[in-house]
Amino acid sequence: MASESSLRPLGYLERWHLSRSCSDFDTCVVLSAKYSNNGAPLAYAALLDAMRRVVHVHPAMRATILDPHGSSPTFALIPEPSLVQDLSTFVVESSLTPNEIFFQKELQTQIELKEAYPLWRVKLLTDGTVCFSWNHSVGDGLSGVAFHATLLQALQDLSSDPLKPLPPQRPFHDAIDTLVDVRPGFFLIFKNVLQLFLPPSWFNRGTYTGSLIPATTGVTPRVRILKFPTDICKQLLSLSKKHHVSLTAFLLEVATSALATHLQGRTAVRILPTSVAVSHRPRTKVPATDFCDHVSGLHFARSLDPLFSWKEAQKVNMTLKANPFRDGEVIGLLKYLFGKYDSYWKGRLGKKRGACIGLSNLGVVRDVVEDGSSSWTVDDFMFVQNGILGGPPFEFGVVTSPSGSLTVLVRWGTEVVEDEMAQAVCETFKSRLEELANKA
Repeated sequence: MASESSLRPLGYLERWHLSRSCSDFDTCVVLSAKYSNNGAPLAYAALLDAMRRVVHVHPAMRATILDPHGSSPTFALIPEPSLVQDLSTFVVESSLTPNEIFFQKELQTQIELKEAYPLWRVKLLTDGTVCFSWNHSVGDGLSGVAFHATLLQALQDLSSDPLKPLPPQRPFHDAIDTLVDVRPGFFLIFKNVLQLFLPPSWFNRGTYTGSLIPATTGVTPRVRILKFPTDICKQLLSLSKKHHVSLTAFLLEVATSALATHLQGRTAVRILPTSVAVSHRPRTKVPATDFCDHVSGLHFARSLDPLFSWKEAQKVNMTLKANPFRDGEVIGLLKYLFGKYDSYWKGRLGKKRGACIGLSNLGVVRDVVEDGSSSWTVDDFMFVQNGILGGPPFEFGVVTSPSGSLTVLVRWGTEVVEDEMAQAVCETFKSRLEELANKA
């Protein structure tokens, strides 16, 4: 490939996500979707043609990282002609189908952090499913939606006119810490300093967060795919509206109560700490059609009660609505690592996790991905991310497809929680949602 042109240094959050990959605490974020043209699955040649337009539209698709393991990693652009020439290296055909084993293998595979290599890979599966996997440093979960929206538009454009001019390029957005105020408040700084000197039991006594982070890297991810048809999804949305909660708050309460059901009898456990991914795009003014890494997590705590509670869901919803960006100042704390990200992750080995459940909801992709009047359609979105080594033992990836169906991918690790228990939690989550929907 030709030499790259430097863009800008990585911001605090981007470097945080990069260091997770470099330290083997993370591999990739994954969003897949199934494409068809008048009922026929997407062909590889058509995908390659469309991908040439996608890498033109999004500079983030041409981004690489110079000195990724060094002290000053920097985004740089791969020349477009060079990347287009080598597209078949990063866009490949697979003989697999989008099942649980496929996603488990995908989560075990790092995005190669080589200079002049893009920060993503694409696989075309046998049924026309396009699996887009990317390094978290170049994009949040909604960046995957932006990719699929652009890919669908490219397929539609080429279908109507193969010689149609290339669409305008989108910007390569600045880091979140340069766009909004993420300076940590005094009490957040004081709390983190205090944790350096006081016993960990003072802060997480009675909490369940799965097993300790292993002393050596290497955790095998497991994935369970839970699908809910359009009629069930409509009932769940109706229930959420009736009780004045978002679907995100609703699903978090169902997941937490399901986990509590299978933790009964563990007398030391009293509190279940959880986290919800929150997009900062409303603050940074980045549309859902663009790539950026503008996200943080809101943290909650719930008692060990196996009964589903609308009151608990409403508590979560009130925080998500009233102060969704509260934990954005945690990004500002990264400044005080003084670039020692790798040392931080090594120091986490053998320590307790911060939460037992993480939930990320991409929302209704129909709001971004429009089929229009073209013969091309896209559906069956599935979303999952890794982070199992140091993150919550359970991660729920949620997305609502254009058809209105809801898909939840639950990720855990065999060394973090017993498979039998994890499968039981998934079954309870699924049956509880269906039971609530049927009562609506």
